[in-house]
Amino acid sequence: MTIARAGARRARSRCCGSRCGGVGADVSNGRRDRLPVQVPTLYSGGMSAHVTPETAETSKDLADARGRAVEDAPPVVLTLQQRAAMLGATQFLGVPLEHFESGGREQLTYLLRAGLNPHSKVCDVGCGVLRAGYWLIHFLDAGCYCGIEPHTARVRMGLETILEQDVRQAKRPRFDANATFDASVFRERFDFFLAYSIWTHASKRQIRLMLDSFLRCSTDDAVFLTTFLPASWRFQDYDGDEWRGTSHESNVPGCIRHRLAWIKAECARRDLLALPLGRDTSHDQYWLEIRRRATAPARKRRYPYWLRRVIGSAIPGAIGVPETF
Repeated sequence: MTIARAGARRARSRCCGSRCGGVGADVSNGRRDRLPVQVPTLYSGGMSAHVTPETAETSKDLADARGRAVEDAPPVVLTLQQRAAMLGATQFLGVPLEHFESGGREQLTYLLRAGLNPHSKVCDVGCGVLRAGYWLIHFLDAGCYCGIEPHTARVRMGLETILEQDVRQAKRPRFDANATFDASVFRERFDFFLAYSIWTHASKRQIRLMLDSFLRCSTDDAVFLTTFLPASWRFQDYDGDEWRGTSHESNVPGCIRHRLAWIKAECARRDLLALPLGRDTSHDQYWLEIRRRATAPARKRRYPYWLRRVIGSAIPGAIGVPETF
């Protein structure tokens, strides 16, 4: 009985080994040798041993398993803020890393409020590493975005790291490195000029150049959106003739201020109107909307705040007067 059972077990073992390729007996020498287990894997075209970092027995197996894990892992998609932080870890980008993503998006919001459309043509003065350009290039139609930036290394960083390559090929943005802010190089009539945190570094001579370029290269109802820091008794009005801050010629940081009255006077000499829009939430810079006087929409005149308070308190039962009339 014992001999019969052993023979049956040997027969079953041979059957399983020959049909399934699993653990079977070597019929040539009668020894029960363990044969390698073979299972199909995603890493090869045929049958091969499935080795993972946990089951690798040799250093070569471990290296192969780790290599397959890296190749099969899904690509890591970095956010815009993370891409900017990666660049800023080794060099200064020309703008603070804090609020890089939200600050660029806020600039797009100001343009949208001023009437930006996908078919609008935009000249981004001092576009840098494309903090706002990223959002504008995505939003605008192909060929509608142009950027002026003398610091060509920053533009290159923006094109290689900030902006996706497929978007660059589809939208075809154009750039120029002239330091006189001359938009005529693009041979376009722009609907919008944008100069964020440019007048916080530019001299009065350079601001005049930008206003003249806006007049030459924009449509009749175009809008120039810019930011500045106002001078006061605490903060001196800058009357130098050179750019103050990092640029293609300098690595020395710095910001300067201009009087709002001087900006309005320069606009008035060119028959332009400058309307203050208040401060942004990213860096507390003051926004200005500049238009041609002939095509600027009618603006309601505001009562001064102190006058509204005086009238509201002087008239019995009054709750104040409207802010505008």
